Amino acid sequence: EVLGGRDRELRVRLRGGVAGLEQLGRAELLEPCRAQVGCYALQLLWTTWVEEGLRRVRHDRGALEQASAGIAQVLSELVAMATRRDMSALERTRVETLITIQVHQRDVFERLLEGRVRSPAAFEWLQQSRFYWRNDVE
Repeated sequence: EVLGGRDRELRVRLRGGVAGLEQLGRAELLEPCRAQVGCYALQLLWTTWVEEGLRRVRHDRGALEQASAGIAQVLSELVAMATRRDMSALERTRVETLITIQVHQRDVFERLLEGRVRSPAAFEWLQQSRFYWRNDVE
């Protein structure tokens, strides 16, 4: 029952979908009760940005650059947070964990660009761990 309640709580926090996650400040994602949500949110945003870029790239040459800019902005914000002096050891560990995940995602995205991947159906994209939000699941 405890785990079921925790699962429901996470679902409620994420129900707003990607649009809501983009509006939520990065600092809020590091609060103790939101650490899991923050990690998932960043992975969900990355999946959304990259997949949307891959869908649009055939008609919009700047689509992948937009995804790259979003990824770089998140990483930059996290690095700025990690250099603050007023953080506890636990908060710093949370930020460093998110930075590690974000650097990996940036590297994966760069490999997709180097491989000239231009479709969300490409094997190089399909083999990646991706995170999706489904509004139709309660």
